[in-house]
Amino acid sequence: MAESALPPIPRSSTKPVELLPSLRPNGDHWLPAFQRLYPKLECLRCSLRVAGVWQRHVFVASEKRLRATLAPVLGDLTLATARPDAAVCPLCLGLLQDPDLMKDTPLMSSVVEAIVLQIKKKGYVLPEAVESAGTISNKETKLGFILGLTLPASLAIRDRAALHWLEASVNLFYCRSGGPVEVKDILKFAIEEHLQQYLPCFATAPSPPSPGTFKLDLSFFKPSVDADDYRHICSIMPQTYLDGKAYRRTRKRKKHAGSNLENLCTSTMVGHVVGAAAGDGEVRKKMADWFECLSEGNFIDHTDEHQKKEAASPAVTTVSVTREAFYLKGKYLKFSREMPQTLWLLEGGVRKGKASVEEVISEPVRKWCEPESVVLMGSGREDMDVRMLGHGRPFLLQVNDPRRVPKEEGGQEEVAALQAAINAKMGLNREGDVVVRELSVSDRRQVKIMHAGAAEKQKVYACRVWVGGKVGREELSKCLESKRDLAVEQMTPIRVLHRRALLTRRKDIYEMRCEDVKIVEKEGEDGREGGKEGGREGDGMTEGVEEALGTYFTLHLRTAAGTYIKEFVHGDMGRTRPNVGSLLGGLSADLLALDVTGVVVEEEEEEEKEKEKEEGVEEEEEEEEE
Repeated sequence: MAESALPPIPRSSTKPVELLPSLRPNGDHWLPAFQRLYPKLECLRCSLRVAGVWQRHVFVASEKRLRATLAPVLGDLTLATARPDAAVCPLCLGLLQDPDLMKDTPLMSSVVEAIVLQIKKKGYVLPEAVESAGTISNKETKLGFILGLTLPASLAIRDRAALHWLEASVNLFYCRSGGPVEVKDILKFAIEEHLQQYLPCFATAPSPPSPGTFKLDLSFFKPSVDADDYRHICSIMPQTYLDGKAYRRTRKRKKHAGSNLENLCTSTMVGHVVGAAAGDGEVRKKMADWFECLSEGNFIDHTDEHQKKEAASPAVTTVSVTREAFYLKGKYLKFSREMPQTLWLLEGGVRKGKASVEEVISEPVRKWCEPESVVLMGSGREDMDVRMLGHGRPFLLQVNDPRRVPKEEGGQEEVAALQAAINAKMGLNREGDVVVRELSVSDRRQVKIMHAGAAEKQKVYACRVWVGGKVGREELSKCLESKRDLAVEQMTPIRVLHRRALLTRRKDIYEMRCEDVKIVEKEGEDGREGGKEGGREGDGMTEGVEEALGTYFTLHLRTAAGTYIKEFVHGDMGRTRPNVGSLLGGLSADLLALDVTGVVVEEEEEEEKEKEKEEGVEEEEEEEEE
């Protein structure tokens, strides 16, 4: 995926805008209300939308073009050629007002510039584009984006107050049941249209977002607006609301940290205000009076320069551009007994063991797509001194905010290259301690599948065991191998008490098998030559030579997930019952080395279940729509 050269940001529209037919679909029905509203608001767009103009594309054009279009139909009403310094609209908080009336710039141009600037700074790789016949076209599939806007919830209440002012003061009744076009809808329409004109590779994405979708989060904030509006609204609401749960819950929130003070006007509050106004003429009158005070600036202390400056400032806009995570699933094998699954830091930031499995796998991924972060989720985890052998442990790698993502077509080659880079003996994996198999692109649904049925999963282990006594092959068969579905009661091991609750857990040992039995009867006698620590599957499980008196054997187990194998072998000072030593007649037992040789995961079955759930939800939604 090649990075396209971004064209300069268009500062103004080049095609002619004919707004007059759109503004007069049914005659000049909006004109009387507009003539009353504009002198109070000095906001062209808010005056139009509250007056009854509902076509969203009308509001996208610059105020300069709107004024030129409106001039012939306004009669005696004269539009200002310049905006006073303190003329910030109380309905949109300045968001629908152009900063310069003389420039022909579409609405939200500056916000789109900020979005594009972040895309450039972060270095996101966009599809390659070619210029043909004066237009930009894409060679590859479009990139989806989701636009999220956050505005003060009290703007909806202010709109409703303006409508009641029209009804009460100038005897005009607003006929649209849905109310005026909301500020949020206009901003969203303007940003999406302008952004797609500038970046043709962008297209609005469905929800939930797919991997690699751009998330554009915009927050429009004006200090104290919600808190002040909440205080005034509570003064005009009927007592029945002030006695209700919603009000008491909000008051309780207000007592807490100041961060909540701007969230007092919630959607619930807005709903209560609209409902109260619909059935109570006194509330409507008070809301009309409130709008009059807002539009006249009666709540501003004009002797306070700071307050005057704050009131004259439009809402602050913050822009955040991120990208939806993509997921890689596969299976990993770990051949080192000095490597944890994830980074393990001791006090003071001292690393424990070698580079982690997560770091080894994520190193080539980070180089390829430069993500914000990478998180490895495994189907369980092994201890640092335990090897992961067999077919490997299933894992899911979540790549957050990547600068590039695998292509929908041809992405298999990119993923195959990533797997080869992970398995190459270089970088953090120069000793070949980690091998990844079956790497492929996945999605968020796999997270649920990974954790679904965790209690029902089974694990297969191989461990080298020493017992302090002479134990023959027949005794091992009778005392261990004959046990099927053995129930084990395990009190939380001492080694994990610092991070796990003190409980007694019941686990099942489904089967056991013993092999490679060696008995050391004389001190110094070689019982078995051990393989090199950290070796591959098939090498010996212990380091050095087994010389202590007693019996050595390799024990293979198939157990329920979550079974503490080390404690099942040595008993953990009697906290695990039964254990290998007690099953062999009370002998001392210890574990010399442990490997995980298999993780039994019914992955396909879980995927089918998840698909059936999603299809069932979709069918229910379709039935509701019908």
